[in-house]
Amino acid sequence: MKKKTVRDNGKILSGICFALIIGFWCIATYGGLISDLFLPSPTEVVKKIIEMAKDGSLWANCWESTARVLVGWIWSVIVALPVGMRYGIRCRPKHDKCGKNVGCRQMADL
Repeated sequence: MKKKTVRDNGKILSGICFALIIGFWCIATYGGLISDLFLPSPTEVVKKIIEMAKDGSLWANCWESTARVLVGWIWSVIVALPVGMRYGIRCRPKHDKCGKNVGCRQMADL
């Protein structure tokens, strides 16, 4: 008999989490806890996906959403990479007047 691995446990846990999310979604929408205006039911979502796939608008909308995510990611890299590199440098050698290393300059010293 094959011994269960961490990967097998991860797959089981992923399945349980997916089932819980779908279950809470069903309870919230079919139970009337959340209005359809804010969170449509799973059957309405599936019907709309099928409808959009038939008329061809699904792929255009998927591409538009992907493009927005990519643009956001690119901007976050443009901003965060230099900032992270700047603040990632914690300690630089600090020298006295004779050039001897006497410790570190912290961010407040820079």
